[in-house]
Amino acid sequence: MNKSKIVHTCLKDIDFIFEMLEAAIKYQRQNGYPVWPRFERSALENTINQGQHYKLLIDQQIACVFKVLLEDKVVWRDLDQANAIYLHGVIVNPAFKGQRLFGSILEWSRAFAKERELEYVRLDTWGDNTNIISYYKSFGFEFVEYFTTPDTLDLPLQQRGNKVILLELPLY
Repeated sequence: MNKSKIVHTCLKDIDFIFEMLEAAIKYQRQNGYPVWPRFERSALENTINQGQHYKLLIDQQIACVFKVLLEDKVVWRDLDQANAIYLHGVIVNPAFKGQRLFGSILEWSRAFAKERELEYVRLDTWGDNTNIISYYKSFGFEFVEYFTTPDTLDLPLQQRGNKVILLELPLY
């Protein structure tokens, strides 16, 4: 039986996270999906240092990573009413691909949000990748709107100027 848990990532995880990212970019290219640009190492370090980056460990191996925010005013604008947890940058270790690990992240996210009396789990993803949209909808996420993220320093490089779909999961 696999033992899994979600904990904060740490700076010593960065090289492996970038290996996972490169594998994800390769997969995106091979399948004709939109491709993330290079991530900024300093931005990831900052996210880790701020305690906003997490890893799902299965038998002590990093199975996937993700970022959690309690506000996302640039992307969600007036819809951000301090009532949601926002998930970003979910990256799966290729060794664990196809296991629907997002379900574990979602279970953890629901508990995290409910502890803070929040109403939604929200995320954005590529607006023209029907496979990933269907995947998130299979977990109960609902369409909110399509949006093109602004090219602003308020967003990490990989989030600027993207055509995305906003999805949310009501908790109550």
